[in-house]
Amino acid sequence: MKKYDFAFIVHARSRQELVRSSFFFRFVPNFLLYLFSPRVVGDVVLEQANQRLRGALVGIVNVPAQFLKRDQKIKKKILSAISLAQKQGARIVGLGSLSSPAVSGGLDIQEVSPIAITNGNALTAAVVIQDVRRVAGMFQKKNKKAHIAIIGATGSIGQAVSRALAGYADSLAIIARKKERLDTLAGDIRVQRPQLALAVSTQVSDATTCTIVIVATSHHETILHPEDVKEGTVIYDITQPSNLRQSDWVSRGDILVMQGGLVHFPGLHVSRITGLDDGESFACLAETILLRVSGKESEHFSVGYVTAGNIGTIEKMAHQFGVVSLIKQWNRVLDWSEIHTFIKRYA
Repeated sequence: MKKYDFAFIVHARSRQELVRSSFFFRFVPNFLLYLFSPRVVGDVVLEQANQRLRGALVGIVNVPAQFLKRDQKIKKKILSAISLAQKQGARIVGLGSLSSPAVSGGLDIQEVSPIAITNGNALTAAVVIQDVRRVAGMFQKKNKKAHIAIIGATGSIGQAVSRALAGYADSLAIIARKKERLDTLAGDIRVQRPQLALAVSTQVSDATTCTIVIVATSHHETILHPEDVKEGTVIYDITQPSNLRQSDWVSRGDILVMQGGLVHFPGLHVSRITGLDDGESFACLAETILLRVSGKESEHFSVGYVTAGNIGTIEKMAHQFGVVSLIKQWNRVLDWSEIHTFIKRYA
């Protein structure tokens, strides 16, 4: 039996992906998926600085909609996955993809989890802030306003990104489903930046006038469509599973879609089921690895909302191990020179 140093929870990003993983599931209705126990479906290996750490990808056999019900059944599956990781020797578990919002970013299970957990959102937020600041700066250097919209602004990542980018945007639109949470966030931002042009909305359509749109919602279905955005817009998507369908966007050459929330991690070897190449990682997975390799795996880290303190801590760890931002477009690595060319053309 393999022994692992850390673990990361994964799941199929759609019903179709689940069936592709095993034709057997074609005959299993969704309500029966709860009967299948989590299992190790792949490995992650880090070889760096005279260390070799092995991580388990623990798969939960449920579809995205079942995670977002946030009920006791999915909570039990997640705890079962964590227990399996512990039995395999893992000291910390990352809550990947929708397993994090399913348990309120870990808040619902932190008291009963047998080992440390992290939702990985601190490094994800750090990468988003860094990338979008750079994009905003490119617009501003061309004397064009950086009007930023954040869809999913009240989520764990969204609220941290909203607060951080308020100091760099020419205007900011925070968009989410729950008005009360939006009003609370807006109040905090107005104290921080009283002169900022701030829009508060529950409608995705209010992102149409923005030049940069960040998609940070945990919703598993498409909520942003090509007709919702104008020519020259940069979309920065961090959703997993992605909230954008490639087939909807490829015909819009006047819109740049960036897949963010990714990093380059030297010495990392990942299983093919992640859809990533060696040296590439989701920021949430990288956070889990960084905590383990830094010896910070004895207690929970990112649980619930992201804090500025955790962002600063994980950024230091990332710098120490050479972890830097990585951007893709439909699974192709996107160079910053291409982003600059796009903005130059439409600014």
